[in-house]
Amino acid sequence: MALAEMPEEAVKRLMELLPASLRGNLTPAEQELLKKAPRGEELDCTTGNPERDKPTSWTSWDPKRTIRAEVLRILTTHPGTMELVHYRGIGIRGVRIDGTLDLEGATILHRLYIRESAIPQGITLTDAKTRTLVLDGSLIGAFRGENLHVDGDLSFARAVVHGGVNLRGAAIEGELSCRGGRFENPGGEAL
Repeated sequence: MALAEMPEEAVKRLMELLPASLRGNLTPAEQELLKKAPRGEELDCTTGNPERDKPTSWTSWDPKRTIRAEVLRILTTHPGTMELVHYRGIGIRGVRIDGTLDLEGATILHRLYIRESAIPQGITLTDAKTRTLVLDGSLIGAFRGENLHVDGDLSFARAVVHGGVNLRGAAIEGELSCRGGRFENPGGEAL
């Protein structure tokens, strides 16, 4: 029987990939993400209240909606996740990512969908390789993607990026979507 047919076993193995320091105190959102990733289901932490779910309101969000950047980094880059995460990729909505999502030089193994979420410390993908990356409706501190290679789409639709988006030297094989996005970088280039 394939692991995709045994999600409980996949969850257990994903948990084992995390260092003990992370595994010992997973947030509720991280626990749910480990359960949903093998099934290809989106982790949706929104409350249903549009005002409270706006990424600009992230400072008032319940801590249960938090995923540490280090947990997400391991789930997206560790070779051991290849047979454990569903082929649809990893999808999250309405979460706060704690810390800089630092994937500099990494190969992101799964499509990654971070919708209507808050990444206040930003994302670093300098010299990284990724598949489709969707950041639709999210609030991002800054996006550093110099020499990034995207084998798929890169979407900032309706995203708000406060520290600018740097894609110098990036290669995007699919579509770059910035529809409805807002890019700010006081004193520097926004895009």
